[in-house]
Amino acid sequence: MTSKQLVISHSQMTMFETCPRKWHYQYIQGMKPSFVGPWLHFGKRVHSMIETELNVTDQSTYGIKDFNYDKKGNPELLYDSANTLTKEAITGLNNWDVLEFPGVEKLQPDNIEKKFEISTNNGSKFRGYIDLLYLNNSGEYVIIDWKTTSVKYKDHDIVTSPQLTAYSWVCHKLTGKLPSLVAFITLDKKTHKAALYAGTRTLDDIKQYENRVDTNYRKMLDKLSYRNENGCKGKYGKCDFYSQCWGDKKPIILQNEIKVPVLKKSNDLITNIVDKTQGIREDWWY
Repeated sequence: MTSKQLVISHSQMTMFETCPRKWHYQYIQGMKPSFVGPWLHFGKRVHSMIETELNVTDQSTYGIKDFNYDKKGNPELLYDSANTLTKEAITGLNNWDVLEFPGVEKLQPDNIEKKFEISTNNGSKFRGYIDLLYLNNSGEYVIIDWKTTSVKYKDHDIVTSPQLTAYSWVCHKLTGKLPSLVAFITLDKKTHKAALYAGTRTLDDIKQYENRVDTNYRKMLDKLSYRNENGCKGKYGKCDFYSQCWGDKKPIILQNEIKVPVLKKSNDLITNIVDKTQGIREDWWY
């Protein structure tokens, strides 16, 4: 890119694989979803409260005033609920032997909500945050990701989780070592209980993930804007940008009997070059 270097995240890449057009709307055009559910805000608040509890250099506390957004139509999302989940998370860290948690007092601020930006060997830029990355009592790295959810995970979900593979790859890039353990700690919004789901990753796992990053990064730079026919409804539900793609006033072209919307830029149609194998290439951001 000429004006700004492309840097992607795991969530960006997942969206791009589901529907490149949706990724374009949100991350290139800067369009926002029309609705963000209250549970997303609640999850962010719980993350913030856990971060505060773990950060020995910042012992500020959150109060009821921080939950003003809950008072309109969502009275169940109260401070007490988030506070209970936070306590469950900290108790779990200290009590699950497999985590070998060294104690809050031994954590550094850089261990918590660890921000990173790395590059693949081919130069693809990748960034994000790791909820918790620490050295356990055996001197090995452990990665924790908090999940505020009522979904029951299975061991298979941890074995195959691309998100935990991504964090393992980042850990290896930053430290030269694989984590000895990667885990989801789920915080159930209904029962207010914490559960641990743990697994491991291999060098082959992280190499495959790095290749995946490179593949998608190249497609993004190639300005591919084709739309996943199955990505806007049905299995994935109705997309926030559905009307942008399928509104009656939007011109479309046909490609292999699949409707592909043509984007507008400054009220003029962009000249499109059809790539029969990969979709439509457009002059997006140059």
